[in-house]
Amino acid sequence: LFPRRSSDLEGATLVYLSGNNGSGKSTLGRALAPRLGFAHLPEEKVDRSYLCDLFSQPNRWSFEAQAHFLTFKTGLVKQSVAALGKVFIDRSPYEDAEIFARYFHQARRLGLWAYRTYQQLYEALVTELPEPNLIIVCTCSIKELERRVTQRGREYEQLYPKNHLRVLDQLYRSWVQRICRQFP
Repeated sequence: LFPRRSSDLEGATLVYLSGNNGSGKSTLGRALAPRLGFAHLPEEKVDRSYLCDLFSQPNRWSFEAQAHFLTFKTGLVKQSVAALGKVFIDRSPYEDAEIFARYFHQARRLGLWAYRTYQQLYEALVTELPEPNLIIVCTCSIKELERRVTQRGREYEQLYPKNHLRVLDQLYRSWVQRICRQFP
């Protein structure tokens, strides 16, 4: 994951920094991108205006918020790769669909019909994306995730339900196995 020479990454254009909330995606991206000649698009670039509503009224906002994040992220990926060439992007659209939308569906906050519609939207949008050259998955213990999230003090993160990060961690573990088969 840490090439010794920039030529080790020749031809690579799209690198996703994936992982649970507080796992170090943005920190890693800020450190690696300038060193390797990449642009870095941290999660802060994503419109987070839905998050407080989503976690305070998940039954009302889960479909709309997840559809927003997915459409925003797929557009960001296409524009960034075309305009910037070499780019690190925090969190992939695959995670939006295969972890977060799944989380809300499994928690019964996103109904079956809405989840099916969301999955159709995901399939339509993801086929237009360039394949990533690399996916770096950031991980750490649940205890450390909780410490980092608490320390950051973001309003919406204080609204997370009990065991939110633990459930996401389990979904991430399954996702990593699937994504490794999809992008060997």
